[in-house]
Amino acid sequence: MSKPILPIEWKIVKLREIADKCTAKNRDFTHTLVLTNSAQRGIIPQTEHFDKDIAIDENIDGYYVVNDGDFVYNPRISVTAPCGPIRRNHLGKTGVMSPLYTVFKLKGEDIDDKYIEYYFLSSAWYRYMKSIANYGARHDRMSITDDSFFAMPLPLPPLAEQHAIAEILTTADRLIAVKERLIAAKQKQKRWLMQNLLTGKMRLPGFSGEWERRKLGTVTSKIGSGKTPKGGSAVYLGDGIPLLRSQNIVDDRVNLADVVYISSSMDNEMANSRVQYDDVLLNITGASIGRSAVYLDSGPANVNQHVCIIRPKSDVNAKYIQLNLSSQNGQQQIDNNQAGGGREGLNFQQIAKISFDFPVLSEQKAITEVFDISDREIELLKKDLEAHKLKKKYLMQQLLTGKTRVKGAARK
Repeated sequence: MSKPILPIEWKIVKLREIADKCTAKNRDFTHTLVLTNSAQRGIIPQTEHFDKDIAIDENIDGYYVVNDGDFVYNPRISVTAPCGPIRRNHLGKTGVMSPLYTVFKLKGEDIDDKYIEYYFLSSAWYRYMKSIANYGARHDRMSITDDSFFAMPLPLPPLAEQHAIAEILTTADRLIAVKERLIAAKQKQKRWLMQNLLTGKMRLPGFSGEWERRKLGTVTSKIGSGKTPKGGSAVYLGDGIPLLRSQNIVDDRVNLADVVYISSSMDNEMANSRVQYDDVLLNITGASIGRSAVYLDSGPANVNQHVCIIRPKSDVNAKYIQLNLSSQNGQQQIDNNQAGGGREGLNFQQIAKISFDFPVLSEQKAITEVFDISDREIELLKKDLEAHKLKKKYLMQQLLTGKTRVKGAARK
């Protein structure tokens, strides 16, 4: 494998030169906090990741001790961690991990821990890992010897530049955290508005009339779902008439990024599953049951049997129904109305029994406009967040490889 071209002040070191493997076992059950290394969330208690204890008292005496600040490599690969994640223990406490993991700590005075941590959060080390890994009998796990793992080459700038790079990336993370908190606050505000505006506890200016409790069966002209085309996925096309599935109903909107298509002749065979502009689409089976969206495309489309079409009558606003379905009250009714409970599936009779409070149409529209503004604000914030994440990713690619130097620090 060819060596990367680095600035003259940088050097390539092997991981074993700056780190030691941690092999202390949990003898006498000194530690009881069992940890796991999640690609998404980093090092966390096992109970938070699996919602239960996987390890049992009889076997954790052979687990590795993981101190605060230690690094852990998890060889399990995933979409977000194609070579397995390497994360650092930031819990402020000692725990234990399965011997399937590799635990190590840094050594030496010319190493900035945060710089090394950011390096492992990047993809710069993937190429080496893929070149030496064996996948063995399990395709979802890398098999790498300790010798090969600790022979991993790392680019190391002078200490001052390590500090500067780590500080730039830390600042980027702080900004991302601020954006995430702002989105969370806006989403919390939206939930509060749903609890108050959709129940009449809070009224918009200019409205004062009584509300009426009505079942969906009385305010709709259609409640029904589609079907899987004859031939199943074999008849799906790269272009044609969209066939909407449960995965296309995401975040209160119809996502066409992952849509499949059917032919005009197949569409003719599925006339009852055609959707119209302003139909409410509700997922009625599987893990995404209860997710809903309003179809706002003027073009033709169909749904399969996992998506229900709810077609409002003229005196009812489609978005108002969708907001109520996605509210806490709506989700509770979806849970309560299912056959057998436990989110096993909804039938049309159960959907027709779901009821909400309805004001006059003009107030319904005024309420939905409030949420349209809220949704646009949240969407803009999410786009801004993604832009900052992409900027940080670019900074990591440039700074951690020496393609871009930190002004001043590079000359120290």
